[in-house]
Amino acid sequence: MRLLSAKLRRYPCLVIFAVALATAAVVVAPLTGRGFLLLLDWVPGPHSPIVPASAYGLHGGLVLSLPFGLLVGLLGHLLGPVVNWLVLAAVFPVAMVSISRLVGGSLPERLGAALLYGV
Repeated sequence: MRLLSAKLRRYPCLVIFAVALATAAVVVAPLTGRGFLLLLDWVPGPHSPIVPASAYGLHGGLVLSLPFGLLVGLLGHLLGPVVNWLVLAAVFPVAMVSISRLVGGSLPERLGAALLYGV
C-alpha cells in the first residue's frame, strides 16, 4: 500500500488519466447507441468520403483541418459509427491531463482543476 501511494504521489498524471477515462465514459455512454452521433459543428454522416472535397480545394473549404478530416474519414470508413463517440471521448483525457500538468501543485489541486476544466 505504501508503494502504491508513493507511486501516485510521484506520478499524479496516472490518477488524472484514470479520472479522465471515467469522466469520458460517463459523458459518452449515453451517446453510444446505434447510429451516428450528429453534432452541430462536426457531422460526418454514414456515407462520408474518405477524402473530403475540401482536400482538393473544392466547395471553398479550408484545408486547415485536413489532417484531422483525413484521419476521421479513414477511421469512419474502417470503424463506422464508433468513430463519432471515440473522437469525443478522446477529448477528455487529453484536456484533463494537459490542464493538470499546466496547473501543477498537489494531487487534489490538480484533480480539481482537471475536473473543472474537463466537465
